[in-house]
Formats: sequence, structure tokens, C-alpha cells
Amino acid sequence: MNNSYFPKLNLLDFNDSSSAILFEQGSEVCFQIDKPHHYEIFIEVELSKFNALVGSPSKLYRMLSNSNQTTGYVQNRKWWSNMFSGGEYFVFEANDKTYIHFKLELNNVKNTPSELQVKWRFAKAMRGLRFEINIGKDSAVIKEKITAINSFLIEHRYIGSWYKAQHQFQ
Repeated sequence: MNNSYFPKLNLLDFNDSSSAILFEQGSEVCFQIDKPHHYEIFIEVELSKFNALVGSPSKLYRMLSNSNQTTGYVQNRKWWSNMFSGGEYFVFEANDKTYIHFKLELNNVKNTPSELQVKWRFAKAMRGLRFEINIGKDSAVIKEKITAINSFLIEHRYIGSWYKAQHQFQ
């Protein structure tokens, strides 16, 4: 398998604010990390309730990226494919909580998802579970949380085009 296209990333290096990019979208200033096409979502939820209601992080990802569930008359499958081409997610379990860190590649830098829409889609996919979410522009908060839980990584998966690129030579 050819791994030269995807160098090993240190989670903290990805959150280094020296490589951050600021741009305006309407009246909102958006903050993206590392590359202009990267978008981060970090969620924190109670482990036992998450396992009971959602099942697993991969099921959550499937509900967000491949379900017919609609929000604002747009199916999750269509919305996800319009917003993101690929990426990866990391799953941590610590202190009776599950932490999921999505690092996603945007299809179009000028077309970032609204924070409200991201929160709403996650809320519907997690079936009313209470959760905390941080999105790309809160990188200091994301970096601080990852620093605290970095040693509790239990799963890492490539998604979308990144998954396909990783597995095309197998």
C-alpha cells in the first residue's frame, strides 16, 4: 500500500494555529486548520448513552454521510457529498465519554457548512442525545481537549476519497 500521499499526522500538529487560514463567508469569519480545504468537528458525548442510542462512531458517520434522513429538505447523503469529499475521524474513550474528532476535506472552500446546520444534523443523527460540539473555528478548544485525551485513542478511520486512496493498492 502506498502511504506517501497521506503522511502520518500528529493530532496536535493539525491544530497548530500558525497554519490557520481565516476567510469571510457572508458576515461570518470562518477559521480553518492546516489546509484551506480542511474542516474540523469535535464532539463529546456520554459513552453509555451513545452506545445505547447510536451504537458506534461508524454508525454515526454512516447516518451523517449516507442516510436518507433530511434536514431543511436536503438528505444527509446529498448534503455530505456536496460539502465533503473525504477525511478521517479519530475516536477516543476516556472519563466515561466518547470523543470523536472529524477532520474533513471540503469540496469548496467558499462553501463551508453553517455551524447551525452541522449541529442540527449531528443532533438528529444522535437521536436527541445531549452532546458538546466544537467546530473548526474553535481550534484552541479542540487542541486543548485532544491534548487531554490523546493517549486514549481507540479507533482511526479514513472516509470518502481518503479511504478510497488508502485502499486502491490492496
